[in-house]
Amino acid sequence: MQSHAETPAVKSDDRISSRGPNLEQPQQRPCDPGEALGELNVQLGQLREAKPDSALCRAYSTWPQLLDDDHKRSFLHTENCNVKTAADRMVSYWEARADLFGEERMLLPMNKIGSLKLEDSLALDQGLLQLLPHKDGKGRGLVLFDPSRHDTKAGYPIESMLRVV
Repeated sequence: MQSHAETPAVKSDDRISSRGPNLEQPQQRPCDPGEALGELNVQLGQLREAKPDSALCRAYSTWPQLLDDDHKRSFLHTENCNVKTAADRMVSYWEARADLFGEERMLLPMNKIGSLKLEDSLALDQGLLQLLPHKDGKGRGLVLFDPSRHDTKAGYPIESMLRVV
């Protein structure tokens, strides 16, 4: 056991105040959406050269409209205009989409008619996902995932549950 004299000093920044931990977000640089989008396009161009076989590149070469500016802005928004993490997230998203839906279906619209299979519709119809009637404090819709509604006798695989989420 350390004596009081041996105990390392605690900086005031390291302490939790009586009001709880400091949960303030770190300061971010101001985001110019046009500039960030331009930087993201450069980053994605470099990724396409470095990883031409990635799902992102396959989607871009097959149907570039899927990766339009609105699609890219959603990743920039999610990553608070951090271009590198937005690009990494896009790569991960398209790899997951290819793994879950397969090469052909990954390019179809994400709805019952497009990318979902019949068994996926069964999983969706079970009520695993439910849009709640209320919104959060910022006006966004709330979705409930309720695995207790999974019916093992309904005849759909676990992958269907993943695709509908």
